[in-house]
Amino acid sequence: MIDLKKIMQAFGFASAMFATGLVAEASSIDEQADYHFNVYLNGKEIGTHKVQLKKQDGIKKVNIEADFDVKVLFVSVYKYRHTNQETWEGQCLNKVDASTDANGEKFFISSKQAEQGMQLVTHEGERGVDGCVRSFAYWDLDLLQADMLLNTQTGEYVRAELDEKGIDNIQLGDVSTPSKKYQLVTEDGTIELWYTLDDRWVALESKTSNGMTLRYEAKPEADYATASL
Repeated sequence: MIDLKKIMQAFGFASAMFATGLVAEASSIDEQADYHFNVYLNGKEIGTHKVQLKKQDGIKKVNIEADFDVKVLFVSVYKYRHTNQETWEGQCLNKVDASTDANGEKFFISSKQAEQGMQLVTHEGERGVDGCVRSFAYWDLDLLQADMLLNTQTGEYVRAELDEKGIDNIQLGDVSTPSKKYQLVTEDGTIELWYTLDDRWVALESKTSNGMTLRYEAKPEADYATASL
């Protein structure tokens, strides 16, 4: 039996890497990068995850869309839809606006600047987070190196630790390529991450509570030569 709650939580961690921001009409785009992933559950494709990043006038903006449909015997048993927009200034999250429909259960999170950090408004109420806030921004290894990370689905601020595991050969489609492997350890579980040797994110994997494997794989047609922001 599929553990839908655990799947939702895992998707929540994954969703934390998406974002966008305010775009000034007169701004010029300095850099940009796109990430397109196929998403699998126990080897069966269930959806897609897209991340678009732009760096304008020193500010990073990210747009994220995730769309999953888990089926058993051709019958849909779990649907997930997540959109997220974030703005980053330097190493800190400046603004977030996300919404999620997890099989009919609705979540949202938005933010506004506070005197010493960020004020969050979520489906569960309003609260403040002090200091430099970071999310599960898998697209930037530097941003994952923090003691606490914001889950942009639930609004939870959770402890996290990023561990480097060395060089690993990863299979992407029909191609096996050397990559750098990391583990992101949280109180709710471990997320495995793979990056190219020049630090471009190409895969993610985690386990559900009943042993199923949730996996992201970068689409082979994507242009991985694009510089990371």
